[in-house]
Amino acid sequence: MKNQGSGCARLISRLSFWLGLILILSPFAAYGLEYYWLTHHYPVTSEERAYSGTFSILLGFLAIPAGIVLWALGYILKKIIETLERRQRPQEPEIDEPPIEVDPCAPQAFGYKCAWLAIRTGEPEKVVEALGLTEVRPCSWAEGIKVAYIGRVFVSPPVNGWVFAVSFAFPSEPETIAPFLEEVGGHFDEVQYFGTHRVVEYHAWALARAGKIVRAYAYLGERGETLWDVGPKTPGELELGVNFFDERSPEAKDEKYFERTDLAYPDEEYVMQIAGKWSVNPDLLEEMALPPGSGLTGRLPKQFNQISNPR
Repeated sequence: MKNQGSGCARLISRLSFWLGLILILSPFAAYGLEYYWLTHHYPVTSEERAYSGTFSILLGFLAIPAGIVLWALGYILKKIIETLERRQRPQEPEIDEPPIEVDPCAPQAFGYKCAWLAIRTGEPEKVVEALGLTEVRPCSWAEGIKVAYIGRVFVSPPVNGWVFAVSFAFPSEPETIAPFLEEVGGHFDEVQYFGTHRVVEYHAWALARAGKIVRAYAYLGERGETLWDVGPKTPGELELGVNFFDERSPEAKDEKYFERTDLAYPDEEYVMQIAGKWSVNPDLLEEMALPPGSGLTGRLPKQFNQISNPR
């Protein structure tokens, strides 16, 4: 019955559309016939000549408005039918993701061209809860790191008192990292954020204690811009003894400033070194002789997912 109703409505739409078009064109056709009659039929009386065009003008006054109304109604009805049919069309079935390997395996190194959190806790389940992950399932280290690079979140088993949360989808700009870190950090004594991507030379690290950011730094080499610089350097940063160029410094107005050899630009190796000073360098996990383990993977809420919120 639904298909029959749709078919009838479509037929009415077409009839209305074409009838309206015919009515709009009919005065012009009538005028053409009158003109043909006057020019090809002789003799023509003066009375016929005086009233020539009268019929087509009257027809125009009556037919054109009615034709426009019918044509518009037909067009509108056509669009309504298309919209309703599109809404009623069955959705494409979702394609299930391939099964994720869950067997415990040795920890996998990660960190380059990615972002991660290091959270001081021994309970991965609490990290899942704090992140608000959905579609959570167990997974191995290898599969967890693999899916983290395509937008899911991998929550690792504990490593020396720390749990990692790894994802390419984590925020990467200060205005989005800050609320994200404060929200997650409010559930734990300490949460650290790290991010690095060599293509655009993006490098960032931040430290939150009890939900308050005490140190944060981010640099985007593609633009030569310091994006974030909050709080004093930590002891770990001071131990590394590296000072960075700062385009905001008054000294940067001098061209020779950027020729100095005692200053450097942040890079991905420095991010790894900071991670090692603050918690655990994830690039060295495979060298730490840790026991096999498995973690959890899930999807990040949209408000913190940079893939769902492109800029």
